[in-house]
Amino acid sequence: MPAMQLALADEVYNGHATSHRSFLPPGNDANRAGVDDFSYVPADRAKPAGRAGYEPGELSFDLVIDVADENLAQWLQSHYDKIGVTLSTVSLDPG
Repeated sequence: MPAMQLALADEVYNGHATSHRSFLPPGNDANRAGVDDFSYVPADRAKPAGRAGYEPGELSFDLVIDVADENLAQWLQSHYDKIGVTLSTVSLDPG
């Protein structure tokens, strides 16, 4: 179970390849961020609407990123903020 899921808005997903590596900056920064510590899951397969962690209608994203580490989640959000893309936190495992 991931600690956190981040949703990537559909206009960003549709413009990129589906490999998670293509969403990260090249070089050592991506490796330090733990490029293998998260995976992309199509949002419609992640959780049905109404289950814990989602508000109704929140699955309008094309992609959900499962993130096992909160520091990695913050790093990803910071990276996308710098290029004008918002990653939304859609669930956080309290455990």
